Amino acid sequence: MKNFSLLFRDFAVKLMKQSLNNRGIVFFIDLFICLLGFLIAVLVQVSTTVQTISFRQYLYWPLLFIGYCAVLSFIFRSYRSLIRHSNFRDVWRIFVSLTLACLALLVTMLLAKLPKGLVGFFNLNVFLFCFSLILSFRLAIVFAYNRLKSISGTKRLKTLIYEIGSHSLALANWVNRSSHSQHVIVGFITRETNARKTRIQDLPVLYLNGENLDWFFSKQEVTTILFPSYKSVRNEKEFITKCIDMGISILVSPPLEGIETTDTTRIQMKPIQLEDLLGREEVKIDMDRIAGHSTDKTILITGAAGSIGSELFRQLTSFNPTLLVLFDMAETPLHNLQLEIKKNYPTIRSKVIIGDIRNQFRLEYVFQKYHPNIVYHAAAYKHVPLMEENPCEAVLVNILGTKTLCDMSVKYGVECFVMISTDKAVKPTNVMGASKRVAEIYV
Repeated sequence: MKNFSLLFRDFAVKLMKQSLNNRGIVFFIDLFICLLGFLIAVLVQVSTTVQTISFRQYLYWPLLFIGYCAVLSFIFRSYRSLIRHSNFRDVWRIFVSLTLACLALLVTMLLAKLPKGLVGFFNLNVFLFCFSLILSFRLAIVFAYNRLKSISGTKRLKTLIYEIGSHSLALANWVNRSSHSQHVIVGFITRETNARKTRIQDLPVLYLNGENLDWFFSKQEVTTILFPSYKSVRNEKEFITKCIDMGISILVSPPLEGIETTDTTRIQMKPIQLEDLLGREEVKIDMDRIAGHSTDKTILITGAAGSIGSELFRQLTSFNPTLLVLFDMAETPLHNLQLEIKKNYPTIRSKVIIGDIRNQFRLEYVFQKYHPNIVYHAAAYKHVPLMEENPCEAVLVNILGTKTLCDMSVKYGVECFVMISTDKAVKPTNVMGASKRVAEIYV
């Protein structure tokens, strides 16, 4: 049964595409519907009135009416709109063209000296039947299209859209009409109190007060909430946290300007990232500026064997420095980094040096020999519990070691000095944080 549905859907979609390539199909269908409406009006006229037009004349009038309809439909181009995307303007074109066609028929019948009462009632019936049949045909096409597009081999994820603004409504319409979307929109959620117990696009609007959402989520089997923009995500951090705890996926829509309407384009909705919940705009790294500072420069990295120092090395290799001097007191990690360099970065000029930033003479040797242009200072003791038990080492490395490195940088004319600090230096409450804060102040 599922295979039959899929085959039928593919056939119907191909048929619709054929109608897109040849708008004449819609044109002749509209004319046929107008002819059918005219004949129904004739039957009503014959069955409800004593006075009527002769049968021979009825063979003449429908051809004339169809001619009027054809000319006015061509003038107003009522047949050129995509039926499945019909709107009020398209209905208005049909209304005007049919109204003028019936008026032209009325004038022609009056000039033929047919009874006014008979002609007026007859033309009113012609208009009502033709207009009703054409609208019914278009509504049937829209309904059938939406139903056929929703048939797929996989189960679509039931999704709610946040807010009821223009972006949200357009997004709901786009997702539900797309055959490639993995989602189906089952409603909206909003904080607008005047939108309670209303429906938009025949979908319920839920008031986001946290009272009835759990019940609705479980009843409708909602698995996803789609936000129309990053701004709306940042405004609902508490609600998003609650949804994530409930196992509901949170997605963010791309800008609608970046979405094409072709059948081959899939909407690229992305899961929220940590930066989406920031209370500010994300800071963008100026890679061009970093490249300008780092290219053809000698760069010294202290604490180069640590997690931050080794990643700094990997990132800086892409900027073509003259020499990377890797300085650390940890022998085994530094040896592992040296092996990684030989394997993955054979073309990068580097020098691995074992040393302690507390040793002024060792630092003096490094600065005298290599004259670094840039210093990245990542060497530090960073584990809070250990520094609580060994505060003297925190002072010697984090404070005095930083002071020695700064003094050498000033003495040998370093262009740029970057210290890697920690969030624990903000209003410090422990030895490690306090030592890093003192180091910041000295730098």
